[in-house]
Amino acid sequence: MPLKTRMNDFRKFCINFNMIWIRRILVLVFLACLFSLSVGWKQKEEVAPEKGYRPVIRSSSQSNESFSAKHILEASNVVWHSASSPTYPQWVEFEYTSPVIINQLTMQCQPGGSRRAPLEFYFQGLGEDSQWLNLLVVPNASFKGEEELKSWPVKNIKAFKRYRIYITKNNGAPDFVTIAKVGFNYMGEQK
Repeated sequence: MPLKTRMNDFRKFCINFNMIWIRRILVLVFLACLFSLSVGWKQKEEVAPEKGYRPVIRSSSQSNESFSAKHILEASNVVWHSASSPTYPQWVEFEYTSPVIINQLTMQCQPGGSRRAPLEFYFQGLGEDSQWLNLLVVPNASFKGEEELKSWPVKNIKAFKRYRIYITKNNGAPDFVTIAKVGFNYMGEQK
């Protein structure tokens, strides 16, 4: 067999061998991507509000039914207003059907109403002994801008059925305490 034929056969062998390995590597990459997408999707599913993270919402007061706190977690234009000329503390409570772990609190002040927003507040979970435990202390939220959005990490690894935002002072307005929106990040599955 001449050398040229052997070289051509060897080249074809190398090309076929490389193509087989390239195909195998591409299949592995594809499977790895598919697996990571399914895991990411499953994690999102665990923290999505549609999956049982819809609490009953109560407040210490409200100016009237139109300004209740029941829509505070939803995308709506309803802003929670405490009763007029509020006495402190004021609070908004969230009661879940099963215990959840909240690891971040996000709050948005009322459009044009940053002086009505909470200035000093606690984020609390109700313990098994019916005592409220401070999970986050905010001594100066200092909302300044219109519709300003602020987030705070909650150092919490315990699941609670009931949480509340316990407000001890607003940002200076004498007429109301208001919160436009509240959002939570949930950790893990419901228990």
